Amino acid sequence: MKNIFIVTEGQAEEMFYKSVFVDYFRSTCYFQVTCMPNKRNAYSRDRKGGTVTFDVCVKNIRRFLNGATHCEKVFLIYDFYGLHASFYEGYMGKANDVSAKIDFLVNRLEGEIKDPKFKFFLQVHEFEAFLFSDPAAIVRHYNAEDKLPAFLKILSTFNNHPELINDSVATAPSKRIIDIFPQYAFGKTSDGVVIAKNIGIETIRSKCLRFETFCKML
Repeated sequence: MKNIFIVTEGQAEEMFYKSVFVDYFRSTCYFQVTCMPNKRNAYSRDRKGGTVTFDVCVKNIRRFLNGATHCEKVFLIYDFYGLHASFYEGYMGKANDVSAKIDFLVNRLEGEIKDPKFKFFLQVHEFEAFLFSDPAAIVRHYNAEDKLPAFLKILSTFNNHPELINDSVATAPSKRIIDIFPQYAFGKTSDGVVIAKNIGIETIRSKCLRFETFCKML
């Protein structure tokens, strides 16, 4: 069994990996999953998650590595959009070149950490993008099948690629779900995980190519 340590950006992501992802890989990997503190030394539950600076991220990852001597890999999973501006220090590429930015960000952080066990994985968007892998599961959860066309319209705008859904901070995947089901704003770590379980990792892997890449890394 491989020992894998996963650090997530927020509490919704933490619950997804603990409740859905870990179960899927239980026959091949043993996981420890935690959430990145949003301030230096802030490990209490109400202060976990959220944007951190590059320097704080480096300090916390080194601390995690020091405590994960039994693990073969330590993964940091962050969202590309919403990443703190300090991560981009030294970037000289095109402002609209997402691929070049991701390569730069990964190389910069892994180069700063300098530990072969550490891997930085950037999802394009937040956890809720995975839920768009099967919008029917979202509307069934809220017993509102009449809302399905609204989700399908969003998907079609992005060529049916859930990981591409975004136009601005106001139109991130979670915000789009909240626009249709306002109650989701109060149930990201509960409703979101239940919906993801109903969708299943196999479906998410088939629809979300970057997530599939991460799964293959294991």
